[in-house]
Amino acid sequence: MKEMRKLVLKIFSFILLFLLLLVKPSTIQGQQECDNVGISSTLNGNNLPTTLSPEDESINLVVSGLSTEKYKVTFDRTSCANYDTPLVQPTNGTAHFVMTKTDYVGLFTKIGLCGRGVELFLKNESGHTICQLGTYLIPEESTPISCSVSITDATGTPTPYPDKNDDFNLNINAPGISANYIGGLHNFFELHCNVGHLSRDIYRNGRASDAGFISLPFSAGELAVSKYDCTLEDGLQKNVCYFNFTVFENNEDPTKPPEGYAQPITILKPQECNIGSCLTIDTSTGECLEWTGGSGIQTVLGCFPTEPKTIISWILKYAVIMGGGIAFLLMIFAGFQIIMSSGDPEKLKNGQQLLGAAIAGLLFIIFSVFLLRLIGFTILRIPGFG
Repeated sequence: MKEMRKLVLKIFSFILLFLLLLVKPSTIQGQQECDNVGISSTLNGNNLPTTLSPEDESINLVVSGLSTEKYKVTFDRTSCANYDTPLVQPTNGTAHFVMTKTDYVGLFTKIGLCGRGVELFLKNESGHTICQLGTYLIPEESTPISCSVSITDATGTPTPYPDKNDDFNLNINAPGISANYIGGLHNFFELHCNVGHLSRDIYRNGRASDAGFISLPFSAGELAVSKYDCTLEDGLQKNVCYFNFTVFENNEDPTKPPEGYAQPITILKPQECNIGSCLTIDTSTGECLEWTGGSGIQTVLGCFPTEPKTIISWILKYAVIMGGGIAFLLMIFAGFQIIMSSGDPEKLKNGQQLLGAAIAGLLFIIFSVFLLRLIGFTILRIPGFG
């Protein structure tokens, strides 16, 4: 029985050691967030980060938790377009900042190459930045148009089935690209082509003709053998059209499909997923760069983490559950041992000791987080434990 008690204590000590190793002080990167200093905000009734609706004609930013001094908010579009609100005197610690599309169209629509993201910074009357309120995204504005695509060689002969050793031109006819004229960017374009199973991207930019015709040259060996799924964007970073083309392994006559041609086989790969909520947004693309729980792969049991720290946290979570389950089973076993002792003092004592050890271990697991916070923050004052 003494060996059993030692085993129980070792199990609980092992779980506590895992907790101590995983809990690390947090670090603050970049501009301090307003939530960390007790200042909260909503934009058109939504918490940041958020995305504007295409129907929004004004921005109503409500900031709470302020002192009696005057404040203003800077709207920063990746240093492309900055707007400061007028100074506002809070009422009962709350200030309202209103921006209308009539006066601040750049905060609602995509102009030039500024990107979709708008960062919000809270400042005092002297212009000192107090904290970052968050980020919102400007919605997509355009509907893709139809475009035609052809592949030719240097002489203009159609070669729709090129292989990796051919020089060819990718010709895109997208008349609608010339209709979006703002600041001379009407014929500027970006082409992104994703290579499915290779998980890489080819990127080209340049200018189209006034009629919306684009010709992109590719040299032999420049592209790998694969099917390319492409998106054409205009100078306003709106998606103009979508298309795909294929580069083959060997094809002596690029005007005809290769012998035995079949659609490329897509290699099955796990579907990626994200855990938790978004922490950091790329203001130029609107994509989330960092999630509270990291990234993972989708399984029948949910999103399984792939980052080492998150995996350990996931394992620890279930280790604590297993520890609680073991403690529960030990309590049942100890109760059964007490009932079956039949007045034997030795058996009764062993059962009571096992029951006490199981209950103590279970309480130790339950209050482990509290103990870590008490020791790390209250006693040692280590940043990040609060």
